[in-house]
Amino acid sequence: MEVSDVKSILRWKTTKHDDYTTTMLPLMIEAVKDDCNNPFIDENGKESLPGGVQIAVAKWIEYNTNQAGVTGRSQGVSYSYDVNVPDSIKSFLRPYKRLRF
Repeated sequence: MEVSDVKSILRWKTTKHDDYTTTMLPLMIEAVKDDCNNPFIDENGKESLPGGVQIAVAKWIEYNTNQAGVTGRSQGVSYSYDVNVPDSIKSFLRPYKRLRF
């Protein structure tokens, strides 16, 4: 999954969030792999993220770039963010989760 894929899924036309997306994309993919307990490796040994996982990663990036994640703000410079993934985004990952033993 590349930055251009995220931009296409979210229909972003500008480069406003490119730096953030470039930094966070591998971290979020790693978090999704850990959460799902699934390396998403195809039979050829290459990483292959299913469509639902790609949508979840893109939506998670969108959630973190929007003011929607702000839980508190003061008149000064202080912001508080909710970095937990909303259930609406987690629902995309449910079919791809594997049990841990």
